[in-house]
Amino acid sequence: MIPLRISTGDRGGMADAPGLGPGGETRGGSSPSGRTQPKGGGITTRIVINPNGPIRIEGDFSIVDVEGTVFGLGGRSAITLCRCGHSANTPFCDGAHAREGFREPAMARDLPPRPGN
Repeated sequence: MIPLRISTGDRGGMADAPGLGPGGETRGGSSPSGRTQPKGGGITTRIVINPNGPIRIEGDFSIVDVEGTVFGLGGRSAITLCRCGHSANTPFCDGAHAREGFREPAMARDLPPRPGN
């Protein structure tokens, strides 16, 4: 696997994990506990974890490798990243999950508290 960092244009920095803020908090929507997170607020990137499929990233973002080199996205404002590990075009999805029978649910859930908090 290729290590990636995803930079969102509106935040000017890297998230600790895709779709999460520096402390692991969600970025909009509602959590299984029923808490609704604020939407908007200048956030222009959306990350969707598709059940049995890829991670879709939409909006204003760039993807860089561990060296900081930016992947050329050909002007795309939406891409999909492989979750199954079978893509011939990693880190991007090529549809291999369907051929390989990849099954992995993608239901939102709360993360446990960070250690030391």
